[in-house]
Amino acid sequence: MSTSPQGLLKRLKEKKKARSELGANTSRDGTMGSKESLATLSELDLGAEREVRVWPLHPSLLGEPYCFQVTWVGGSRCFSCRSGAERDRWIEDLRRHFQPSQDNVEREETWLSVWVHEAKGLPRAAGPSGVRAELWLDGALLARTAPRAGPGQLFWAERFHFEALPPARRLSLRLRGGGSAGADLGRVTLNLEELSAPRAPAAGLERWFPLLGQPAGAALRARIRARRLRVLPSERYKELAEFLTFHYARLCGALEPALPAQAKEELAAAMVRVLQATGRAQVLVTDLGTAELARCGGREALLFRENTLATKAIDEYMKLVAQDYLQKTLGEVVQHLCASTEDCEVDPSKCPASELPQHQSRLRSSCEEVFETIIHSYDWFPSELGTVFSSWREACKARGSEALGPRLVCASLFLRLLCPALLAPSLFGLAPEHPAPGPARTLTLIAKVIQNLANRAPFGEKEAYMGFMNTFLEDHGPAMQHFLDQVAMVDVNAAPSGYQGSSDLALQLAVLHAQLCTIFAELDQTTRDSLEPLPTILRAIEEGQPVPVSVPMRLPSPQVHSSFSAGEKPGFLAPRDLPKHTPLISKSQSLRSFHGAGSWARPRPDEERPPRRPRQVQRTQSVPAGRPARRRPSAGPRPRPKGSLHAGPAPRGRPWTGASASLPRKPSVPWQRQLDQPRDRDQALGSHRPVGKERYMAEPWGSRSGSLGKGRNEMTLQITAAVSPQLAELQCEVAALREEQKALSRLVESLSTHIQALTEQQEQLRCQLQDLDSRLSPRALQSNPEGGLSSSEGHRLKNMERRLTNMEHTQAQLRDAVQNLQFRPKIPESRSQPLPLKEPCINGDTT
Repeated sequence: MSTSPQGLLKRLKEKKKARSELGANTSRDGTMGSKESLATLSELDLGAEREVRVWPLHPSLLGEPYCFQVTWVGGSRCFSCRSGAERDRWIEDLRRHFQPSQDNVEREETWLSVWVHEAKGLPRAAGPSGVRAELWLDGALLARTAPRAGPGQLFWAERFHFEALPPARRLSLRLRGGGSAGADLGRVTLNLEELSAPRAPAAGLERWFPLLGQPAGAALRARIRARRLRVLPSERYKELAEFLTFHYARLCGALEPALPAQAKEELAAAMVRVLQATGRAQVLVTDLGTAELARCGGREALLFRENTLATKAIDEYMKLVAQDYLQKTLGEVVQHLCASTEDCEVDPSKCPASELPQHQSRLRSSCEEVFETIIHSYDWFPSELGTVFSSWREACKARGSEALGPRLVCASLFLRLLCPALLAPSLFGLAPEHPAPGPARTLTLIAKVIQNLANRAPFGEKEAYMGFMNTFLEDHGPAMQHFLDQVAMVDVNAAPSGYQGSSDLALQLAVLHAQLCTIFAELDQTTRDSLEPLPTILRAIEEGQPVPVSVPMRLPSPQVHSSFSAGEKPGFLAPRDLPKHTPLISKSQSLRSFHGAGSWARPRPDEERPPRRPRQVQRTQSVPAGRPARRRPSAGPRPRPKGSLHAGPAPRGRPWTGASASLPRKPSVPWQRQLDQPRDRDQALGSHRPVGKERYMAEPWGSRSGSLGKGRNEMTLQITAAVSPQLAELQCEVAALREEQKALSRLVESLSTHIQALTEQQEQLRCQLQDLDSRLSPRALQSNPEGGLSSSEGHRLKNMERRLTNMEHTQAQLRDAVQNLQFRPKIPESRSQPLPLKEPCINGDTT
């Protein structure tokens, strides 16, 4: 069952009350900027509101990284989350509450990407505080760049990307001076209709845009790409999802040589997001990485260094599942280095010789801090990545190249994730903006050292000024190798955490469909024919016709680099094939598979598992156990590693939302089997427990209560299993009744408007009739005192009286219909239709 906003807000209120008890007199100012606070949560009741919209806020607006905004006709509220995945989860759950049928209806989504490069020809009056570029959409501020100052041209090189925006018409780029009341230095206004037209460049519109309000020569160079996606009901993309699930290897092999780097990045991201929503992204990344190993052969220096679909897919997957890991590992140390004013330049050509020893000591100390943080991050390392790395090492061992296993892990984890996050922290959500030149140089030098340490490559003649760090590489080499071995081992006792972000499958499939249509429009006929039935599927979806072909449901043939075993059953089934298979339990954990399995997913009597033996209840220990530490799934905030910076109090500027694990969601994939059931009943119960104060209080009690607590848990599971189908049916009936009520309300409003219009016309006719009668009666008596009115005038008067009578009769019918609708019982199967009415007369005109 999906959680209602009332339940979410109740959980928020409890967390806020707990925080107020700990520090009621602390300041509410956030440590990262905005001082605005959220109103009392009990006042935020959106049950009766219409046109409620939810979307993320850019960090540059509030100074906090993970915020979203809820707006309605009467106002708006902002919320701050602990991570991007948690924010995306809240956004999707709230959207699904206010639009419960979004997966079954056609809708339109707007995507916008803006690259702000540079500006020229600006007056010197901009001031020392610098110039910012602001993005406005129909009068609403979306984001702003960091300030840039200095003579000549100003360079930003910042990219902004927005998804699921409300319908808009105009995009405005405004240059504004620094400070709270900065002067307007010019603007550029663009029409989104032209940017999103089919004839618009696929890569976006990039050029020098003249600045309005500035003298000739002042211009802003930017690239804008807008896209309006037509998102169909998710069922319409069934065959496309099936083809991607079972034939992604053939698709990647055929498109690899035909795509440029930008198209590969977009296609790989779309594929990973679709398969992440269906629970198969881990298999995709594992197979593509192993295929990349086979393609490179023994040339280990080329692993994950080329712009291939495999490399781009691994990049996207690591960004999805390792965002929290990056934040916990590098967030604090990167923020400290970005705010530091200490110089760590060690190139003799760029710093005085007298300061060189001090700079070298600072750099070594900073590298020590970053390295210690990384090697102690194993406790919260994503188990999904650990499974992928373990599969890669097994593939290397099977190929007889066991020594390549650590190299493969190093090339993906450090070359594609950790070191790029140090080089560009703003692109990975570790910093609100690109660091200043001094801290940026320090981060670059640290990234060089960490990458060489992972590669076991000492500094040579090419970078001789870094030779003093070779002793650092030698001292910490064994610790690095131990860390690489740790992250590539799978702990069978640790349940995978799963992707906690948004997974709007219909939207992701629409993005994939649009990208494939663009790619296939430029492919040669031979390549298109080799990928059948995919071209036929894409064409049928584009034309709105039923797909005339079926997708072969065959898994790839068993190979050394394949992640499927010979006897493994497919994890993605079409509806027509459901009776042929029994319910499966997949290793990859999907967010949407924890609820709503239904009666068909229950095991048959002959397939029942043997009863579990009761485990001995042990007392909790108040001191560390005398056994080796073992990796455990995270149940709350993890301790920071030694040597890292102390985490300060959470920003009080805005209330934190609850943990994302406490927000269950119902499945929205109509053709997907419920594969990823919990491994046992205890895990199933644990997946529904809220992560918070209540859970921590309940665990010690459960340890002391022993078998009594276990019996209560089993009874709770039985009750839940018995009641869940009835609750699901009741929810369906309630949803149908609500839709029926909305339809009847709209019909009543329409009929009321019709009655009001008829009443007004009736009054007009009555006035005209009285006026005509008053004007004609004296003339008729004078001209024809014996015969009364003339024949034409009498005929016209009779027509008007007849129309007035008909109108009164129609009005009476409408009033009866409205009364019947108001007292009519609301039956889900009934569908009210408007009454057939005659077209009303207009202003009494009989012509």
